[in-house]
Order: sequence, then C-alpha cells, then structure tokens
Amino acid sequence: MKSFKDYLEGGVVKRRFDNKSKALKEESMNKFFFLEQTAALLSEQNANTFVELTYDAIMLLLRAKLSEAGYKAQGLGAHEAEIAFFEDALEKKELAMLDKLRYYRNGSVYYGEKLTEGYAKKVIAFAKEIKEKLV
Repeated sequence: MKSFKDYLEGGVVKRRFDNKSKALKEESMNKFFFLEQTAALLSEQNANTFVELTYDAIMLLLRAKLSEAGYKAQGLGAHEAEIAFFEDALEKKELAMLDKLRYYRNGSVYYGEKLTEGYAKKVIAFAKEIKEKLV
C-alpha cells in the first residue's frame, strides 16, 4: 500500500476546510449501533450486508478523522488513501485487515462475490476493536 503522502502528492487527497467530521462520526456511530442491535440476525444469507455495513461504519469514522485534519480523499484510490492516513496510528496488521476488508467488500458490491458468515463475524469483531482506537 502507498503512503498517505503519496496519495496527497498524487492528488487523490486534497486539503479541505469544510469540516464535516461531526456529522460523519455521528453517522458512523449510528451504523455501529445498528450492527450491535442486529448482530443476532447474522447468517450466511445476509453476511454480505453485514460486511458492507461494517465497512461503511469504519470508513465513515476514518473520513471523520480525515476531515477533522483538513483532508478529503476522492477519485481512484480514495479508499486506500483514507486507510493510509492512519499508517502512524494503527498497527500494520490492522492496516492490512482494513485493506483486505476494502478488497472483499469491493468484490461483494461490484462483482457479486459471496462472503461467509464466519468472515462477517471476523469483520464485526475487528470493527469493535478498531472503533475504540479511532473514536
């Protein structure tokens, strides 16, 4: 994965001064709350939905922190850039897990790949851990 500086220099990340961090964080917390309330409903049939929702909750939290710092990522590579922003705050294995989650969620959303209930449980557990570091 490229460094955050590479994305900034490449134009994927731009300086931004309309701080939307509060609204993004609030929406992220709403998604996390919904996940907690519906976790017992997780099954093979809806594993993709849970993974996508968990990914969205994490990414909104990442975007809130990015916005708070005065940045916005957009275009090709934006999701990778948002993850790279945390290269100093998160462990390499956590960054790798976020990138893997991005990859599998992309496969689910754009190519109809089926994710398993086991993977969804792993993603949800990871999200709970990482949420505490990002809030």
